[in-house]
Amino acid sequence: MIESTLNYWHQGETTMTNKIYAFCGLSGTGKTTVARIISEFYDLPFIVSCTTRPMRPGEKDGKDYRFVDDHTWNKLSKNGALAATQEFKVACGSVWKYGIKRDDLKDSCVMVLTPSGINELRAAGYNVVSFYITMIEETRLKRIGCRNDNQSNAEIVRRTKADKAVFKKFTPDYIIDNSGELADTILYVAQQMSKEKSGK
Repeated sequence: MIESTLNYWHQGETTMTNKIYAFCGLSGTGKTTVARIISEFYDLPFIVSCTTRPMRPGEKDGKDYRFVDDHTWNKLSKNGALAATQEFKVACGSVWKYGIKRDDLKDSCVMVLTPSGINELRAAGYNVVSFYITMIEETRLKRIGCRNDNQSNAEIVRRTKADKAVFKKFTPDYIIDNSGELADTILYVAQQMSKEKSGK
């Protein structure tokens, strides 16, 4: 259904150039799912962030994140190899770090980023188009609860509170409600990307 919808809209044209398409949103809104579908359809690289946080059940190194230890992170940071970096002090007291390897950045690519990451890339001269994915709160929390990824309730609450504060100060290029059919969300993104390409 999603593939046929995209093919109908673009009539086989799948080349996007010279922009970074960044998806952001609260945990559980489906931003990563949307980003991966767009990446696959347009044959654009999906850029995976590096992180020092522990791997959760079901995650795979290199697919969900590039999981690194603090020593490796510090080495990459010292060498200037990381962009769009951010640190979070989580509920358990640990500090988790996230960032994009500069060598992974392409002129045309798709990634999931925080608002600060988007702003940092823009400040560095990258052409970033931002999509803010939203969802009805009840549905979002239900999705998080079904993940079985070992996040504590305290961490879910902490992250939600922190993220909401950040997003209040962020103005994305596009806001998309993903509470309905995923195909509708994908179509809307495709329409906006087509406009971005044509310069409208």
